[in-house]
Amino acid sequence: MNIYCKCGCGNKFEEFSKFGRKRVYILGHNGVNNKGKNNGMYGKIAWNNGTKGIMKKNSGSFTLGQTAGYKNINWRGESVKYHALHSWLYRNLGKANKCENIFCPNKSSYFEWANKDHSYKRNLNDWMQLCSSCHKRYDLRFIKRKEWKFQLKNK
Repeated sequence: MNIYCKCGCGNKFEEFSKFGRKRVYILGHNGVNNKGKNNGMYGKIAWNNGTKGIMKKNSGSFTLGQTAGYKNINWRGESVKYHALHSWLYRNLGKANKCENIFCPNKSSYFEWANKDHSYKRNLNDWMQLCSSCHKRYDLRFIKRKEWKFQLKNK
């Protein structure tokens, strides 16, 4: 059954869409997806018209690196939390890609950064790359004070 569009344009269309939904407007006539003259901004001048090359950046804005690292107001230093410390570590040392334990059979493809003295400070020399199994054994050795074969590879 054909009906007229409710926007007042006088166009006829099918009452139900091909999906069986009831329609009362032609697509774009109800204010959704308006383009051209149906758009509310049609004929109006944009607020930034003619400002190309004239508008300057905000003099109070921060430049890249100006608030990075210890200059940031939220910098915690050595009392850093777990996620922030690991983000800092990945930014500075990258992703771990090998196991530095010489007794490791090197069968793993997953590597992690392990803290040597378990103090978790922002010292880049205090971190080593281990596979997941060696990292777990290294941490258990520290917790339970058990000895196992572990020696770092020479760099």
